[in-house]
Amino acid sequence: MEHIFCTVLLILFLTFITESTCYFPDGTIPRQDTPCQSEGESTCCGAGYACLSNNLCELTEHVPNPAPGQSQWVRGSCTDQTWKSPNCPNFCLTPSNGDYRGGGMGVDKCEVTQDRYYCINNQTLPLNTTDICTSSTYFFQFAGTEEILAL
Repeated sequence: MEHIFCTVLLILFLTFITESTCYFPDGTIPRQDTPCQSEGESTCCGAGYACLSNNLCELTEHVPNPAPGQSQWVRGSCTDQTWKSPNCPNFCLTPSNGDYRGGGMGVDKCEVTQDRYYCINNQTLPLNTTDICTSSTYFFQFAGTEEILAL
């Protein structure tokens, strides 16, 4: 009977670990990311980042040792290893633009039009924000108002 109980506990533990594993787009597993939602597929954010309803991760004062110039928003990881879930942060994923698929990807927000964001990559770095924020080639938008889901 004790053997069966231990086996059930082990299966439950392994199921929990499997369900909460986060992946970057290239399949690597981040060291400190945690899922934003406790059930189903979810965006994952790094330690100290706030999970936003638009699948972005936002830098907070709780991030340990942020890099100088760290972007305010980041495309994090996802619990869906295939990244096909609509709950994954499905933006900033184009390697030919310089989007980093093996880790988080910096994102910035257009100042004049608050609902527009863009990837900080090789395509946008040489441009000024006016050009980026007025051309749909560079920016993307989210429906609704962003809300903090978790810290």
